[in-house]
Amino acid sequence: MSLQESMGFHWTAIVYALITGCLLGAGYDCLRILRIILRGRNRNSIVMDSSYLVFSGIVTYLLAIAVDFGRVRFFLLACEGIGCCVYFLTIGALTGRAANLFHRFGVWLHRQITKFFVHPVGLGIRKLVTMLSSCNKVWKNFRKKRQKSENIP
Repeated sequence: MSLQESMGFHWTAIVYALITGCLLGAGYDCLRILRIILRGRNRNSIVMDSSYLVFSGIVTYLLAIAVDFGRVRFFLLACEGIGCCVYFLTIGALTGRAANLFHRFGVWLHRQITKFFVHPVGLGIRKLVTMLSSCNKVWKNFRKKRQKSENIP
């Protein structure tokens, strides 16, 4: 293999590593959006991060097999990291903000629905139950008085 072929090979490997890093960043961004929307516990974050770590390790190994016959070189790992950082500093920042806005809008919408629909309906049901229970008490008193008036003669 001549030096020019070797350099061309390294450039294609660098480009593949940068693209893989961007794709891995996009995958982690999906997990980050899920974490923002679900607002889960730390246990969920640990499981998500661990599964992503295993997945990214497998993808890195497959990239090394495809590009450099299974040899993991530092420049491949560095280019994956650079691709991931480039994604997070450009598109990832926007999607993180959009996910926060989406979550805040969902919370606001839930509060409005609760405030204008659920609470009035609940209050109406509560008043209806109170009215029916008072009618039941009146009916029981009426029956008692009627039984007493029937038993008197």
